[in-house]
Amino acid sequence: PRDIPVPHDIAGYIYLIVSIKEPQVSYIGQTRRLARRLENHNKGLKAYVVGFDHTTDKAYNRRCREQVEHAWDYTSRRFHRSPTPQQVLDSWETTYNNQLRHQYPNL
Repeated sequence: PRDIPVPHDIAGYIYLIVSIKEPQVSYIGQTRRLARRLENHNKGLKAYVVGFDHTTDKAYNRRCREQVEHAWDYTSRRFHRSPTPQQVLDSWETTYNNQLRHQYPNL
């Protein structure tokens, strides 16, 4: 693993984390504070998604991130019962193009 700078995005992130100890284990999540979340997970970051439109309605922002998180997770598991981290990462493009592109054009 290598350290990568985490960009600042006030609207939040969707992320894919891969376990360093068990590389076959991954997790898709969402958060407003990615750096803090990484410390909590204490695992390696594989990917993140930014580009949400920020509003002052924090609940709305969270619902948007959760919608993207669930769509990505669902797509990766639809193609692979127990997807590897690489398969989860590879499923992002399909998820975005088929389900999210029109609602979230800036991701």
